[in-house]
Amino acid sequence: MLSAISLFVSIYLDSVNRFCFCKIHLSKLIKQKPLMQNIHEEVYSQIIKVLQKNIDAQKAYLKAAQIAKQHDVKLFFNHKATDSGLFNDKLIFELNYAFDFPKIEKCFTENLPSNWMDTEFLSDESMLVKTFTHDHTLLKDYEALLTYSKLPVAIRFIMKEQVTVIKLDRHKIEQLITIYK
Repeated sequence: MLSAISLFVSIYLDSVNRFCFCKIHLSKLIKQKPLMQNIHEEVYSQIIKVLQKNIDAQKAYLKAAQIAKQHDVKLFFNHKATDSGLFNDKLIFELNYAFDFPKIEKCFTENLPSNWMDTEFLSDESMLVKTFTHDHTLLKDYEALLTYSKLPVAIRFIMKEQVTVIKLDRHKIEQLITIYK
């Protein structure tokens, strides 16, 4: 009988210790929640900045396609604008799904001015060079975002996909520049 009581006491004390450990562990997590919220907000704001740059780029590509003189260059810029638009749509969808922040609407994209490429006085070659340098900047931004460990998986996939698209486009730009020099 004594061994049964000591076994019961031992099990009871073990469960009390586990409960206390769990309670302490949960209180640590609750205290860390604001930190996690800040990280979440930081990731969200960085993604929004990338989205704004990409929307700006899409508008610039559309302008460049309108004023390009060479047919291949027009097709290239139309293709870039289409790719950027698809990326924007996917990213907006995933942002609205992954984060508990105000939802992003399509009208968000209409209010941003395009300012990185002034297409009024540019030749096809200079527009391609500006696109090449802008793509380099976008790649740095995307790769910086990909370093966040808390980046949602779907957004990470979309970013990696866009990095690949931009790297392939950079090769096309180099080819077009050499053709039209």
